[in-house]
Amino acid sequence: MFGIDKGIATKIANIIGVTFVAVISVVRGLDGGVKILRKINMGFAAILLAFVIIVGPTVTILTAMGTAAASYFEAIIPLSNWIGREDTKFFHGWTVFY
Repeated sequence: MFGIDKGIATKIANIIGVTFVAVISVVRGLDGGVKILRKINMGFAAILLAFVIIVGPTVTILTAMGTAAASYFEAIIPLSNWIGREDTKFFHGWTVFY
């Protein structure tokens, strides 16, 4: 994607890098390592969200979010209720009906 060779050396370097970060995180513990990784991950997510909102089709994104939220709130009660459902085949196939 970025012009980097997809050879075995790149794969090994990726494995070593991920393993190094995981080992450091585990050694530091929950308060030290995992918390830092969580904060870094949330920072990257916020940057990605800002980038998509600024560069992408903002009106389309916000309209789709509003439509999806409205559809969710409209259907949450009927789809959560197993009484009077016509599609019994769906929820009988699941181990637990959520």
